[in-house]
Amino acid sequence: MLDTVYNYMHLFFGTKEFSRGVQLSLSSYLWAVKLPPQNSGGAKKLGGSRAVRKRPIGMG
Repeated sequence: MLDTVYNYMHLFFGTKEFSRGVQLSLSSYLWAVKLPPQNSGGAKKLGGSRAVRKRPIGMG
């Protein structure tokens, strides 16, 4: 993934020296960022069912 980012940076900025400096600052940022799971076991489904109460609140 990082190689792809660096290749696009090189194409965008044009020079390897400039993109290398940006690469070093971005690499520390990218290591600190934790991406959310993509439909894995740890991902929660949106709109999942909630626990249904058998009695209204305050009753029984």
